[in-house]
Amino acid sequence: EEAAAAAAGGRVRVLTGNPHLAVERAERRFGFELVRLYDCGTLDTRRLAVEIRDPRVVAVYSQTLSYTDGISDDLEAILAIVEAENERRSGAGLPLVTLVNDSCLAFCVLVHNDGRGGRGCLRLLDLAGARCTTPLIVTLDAHKHLGVDKGVSSCVGSPGTLSHLAGSVRVGAQPTKGMLVR
Repeated sequence: EEAAAAAAGGRVRVLTGNPHLAVERAERRFGFELVRLYDCGTLDTRRLAVEIRDPRVVAVYSQTLSYTDGISDDLEAILAIVEAENERRSGAGLPLVTLVNDSCLAFCVLVHNDGRGGRGCLRLLDLAGARCTTPLIVTLDAHKHLGVDKGVSSCVGSPGTLSHLAGSVRVGAQPTKGMLVR
């Protein structure tokens, strides 16, 4: 029933708080629906827990020390919500929700906020652990810290998450919806 609703439901949805402007550009380019769920600049976890049950939701976009306002989302709470939804979806044979964490200005934050010495952990891949079923992607714009031009940015993911990106894509070409969902 939910799979049929997802297929007939229209545009895929990405849930976020107060995203980087590049996410809004991606919304226009790729044609997904960006749903803002923010409270005082962060991703509102109460609303996330409700909205994530929509079968059209394919991703949640979180931030660590965002470029927009320097705020970090509650990664631990967000991961718990997304993981619970993915356990439900897995049992129902539905596609999993990918959790994307943009560490736009947070290279130093990632190095120093490892959960030790009373500091909270802002390392999504560490928070997830080995038994996490949620596909995870962490982006890092290292060029801002290394003083170099664009092009030194990184994207890392949990095992298998980035494997769909094998092959090549023509830069500047309009991607298909299928490529966006992959």
